[in-house]
Amino acid sequence: MRWRTGQRMRIVALLLVMLSAMWLAGDVILGAVAAKGVFVHAPPSAEMLSRDEAGAVFGGILGRWYAVVMASFFPLVLFLGTSISGLLLHQRRYVPLVGSIMLLVGILSVHLWSAAVLREAIAVAPPLTASVVYSAVEREWFNVLHRRSITLFTCEALLLLVAMIGSGLLLLRTPVAENQTDREACAT
Repeated sequence: MRWRTGQRMRIVALLLVMLSAMWLAGDVILGAVAAKGVFVHAPPSAEMLSRDEAGAVFGGILGRWYAVVMASFFPLVLFLGTSISGLLLHQRRYVPLVGSIMLLVGILSVHLWSAAVLREAIAVAPPLTASVVYSAVEREWFNVLHRRSITLFTCEALLLLVAMIGSGLLLLRTPVAENQTDREACAT
């Protein structure tokens, strides 16, 4: 069976929606559930962990999540996104092609920048031993990195949401009739 371009586009778009949804769900769960769960046990809410200890725990969780994303979701989303771009180029649909390429570059850039900020923030995080002195300047730099990380994490989630919506719109296109050529399908 030879697959038409429209059928391949729908399959690739469906896979991209599913992978983007899983990646986005992981980001949301980490940002809204795990962080809240860890920091609820830190002052001023409770005295079980210090804020620095809670931050160290969450930093470890976040570092593992970034490793999972880099090893699995990230390459697949890039592959599927470039596949959609190739199919759009084949169909001579240049505006969606440019949009999908810009979206891929945005996801790539924001994720890599976010990962770099996370690595730096973990490296300069407050020490867990009281014997190590942590200056106000070091703490302020960590706070700047933390705010930057939150902003990038939010941008990544928004770009993934746009990828999901864009792929979903590709899925909503009218199906290609059996006797219709790819060029005729693009005209409709």
